[in-house]
Amino acid sequence: MRGNDVHADARGGHPDTAPATLKAAWDGADGSPPAGDGPPAGVIALCNHLILLARGLFAVRFSTLPAWVASQAPALALEYGLWQASLWRSLHDGLITGGLVALARRCRGLTPPLRADLSAASLCALCDVLANQLLLGASYIRQLQALARDLPEADIRAALALKPIAATLRATLAALSPPMDVAMAGGTGALVVTLIDVLAVAGDTPVGSGQGAATLGPAWAVSLPGPAPVPPPPALRAAVRPLIDWWRTADPVTRRAGQLALMIDMLTEMTGPGTAALTAIAAVKDICQGLDVDGPGDEGTDGAPDGGQRPTDLRANLAPRLPVSAWADTLARLEVRLPPPRSSAG
Repeated sequence: MRGNDVHADARGGHPDTAPATLKAAWDGADGSPPAGDGPPAGVIALCNHLILLARGLFAVRFSTLPAWVASQAPALALEYGLWQASLWRSLHDGLITGGLVALARRCRGLTPPLRADLSAASLCALCDVLANQLLLGASYIRQLQALARDLPEADIRAALALKPIAATLRATLAALSPPMDVAMAGGTGALVVTLIDVLAVAGDTPVGSGQGAATLGPAWAVSLPGPAPVPPPPALRAAVRPLIDWWRTADPVTRRAGQLALMIDMLTEMTGPGTAALTAIAAVKDICQGLDVDGPGDEGTDGAPDGGQRPTDLRANLAPRLPVSAWADTLARLEVRLPPPRSSAG
């Protein structure tokens, strides 16, 4: 799966390709929210970036190395698994749940100030950690390429035929992942983003059975707002069908070549410089630098806002601030829910 393509579609909520009203960090020169009942454009852009990252890093987190790779290169499999887990924790448990959402809830007085280090500066540091961890994934590409070269009996033409099938599925997933402006407008309830494991719900073979496309390796995720599971639409089943058919007709060695081709593509598109994921992390950091965090429980020991940390960068002092009332109410509602990981065989 080529991660860059998965996330580049504006219908998938990518702020860099969404309408201009969604791309603006904030409308007023003084950082005031725009007119209307919905959240300001900066909050919408921030949520879209976070969901883009969640969808991309979900694919990385649950793209388990095939069992045959683990048997041939156990050290690689162990190191890769640790990298996957740490990357996801940095995003989900760190930047989203333990960072932005926790800070928003604290600023709205919904939780006590248990973490003195939670501030705009700490959010920017979390973004840096996440970007550095993502870049480390490029080191696995060469190792997977070496394994692919050890498959001389594979039908390379058949393995490469998997790529346009994957591209069609990516386009279908992008069309099913709406931007968050509609879901966020109005309301005070939880803003739940459900990540759906496509092969688990749209495939027609038991997950982990070793018989269907669920054993391909790369995870395929779509993000939909709302807590209730959504039945897979016919378009999704139609897009998954060629993937399953390819898997059933390919010989075992060609299957292995196809698995590696998709995983190499995914890592290349997710971990290379200038990818959609790294661009989104940079955008989140930029927006975090403009968040006003002077809310309940956010005073430091000396009475200064932001946990006693005062901005030292001149640009931070001059940049428009997005008031707490403009972002904390929405971010305090955000929740990213995950399906159980599917197993991998083959």
